[in-house]
Amino acid sequence: MPTLNEIGILAHKGAEEAGWHNPHLDENGVLRQASTPERIALIMSEGAEALEAFRKMGLAIDVRPDGKETGVESELADIIIRTCELAQIHGFNLDQAVTRKMIYNRTRRDVPNKDGGKVI
Repeated sequence: MPTLNEIGILAHKGAEEAGWHNPHLDENGVLRQASTPERIALIMSEGAEALEAFRKMGLAIDVRPDGKETGVESELADIIIRTCELAQIHGFNLDQAVTRKMIYNRTRRDVPNKDGGKVI
């Protein structure tokens, strides 16, 4: 099983090979690369797609005739792939960052461990 850092490397290489990193014309006709805020927005859009998939399909997984899986699971995978690639682009060590964050989260006292906490 690949680490998050390895997923980032693989995702970045695959995106480059597919031409996703090639400069493109923006709405003003300027040739440029996708910015970090745009990449973050794309991660957020995958979350919206996961919500919409849940609203339409619940937790079901569907496979289109072209072989593409659809559903919440697939959209969550897209979030991870895009996040790992963005971390790779910026040279972040996502494996270490996630470990540090999980350790910190165990010390938090602002959200109760039982009977409550943040709700949707």
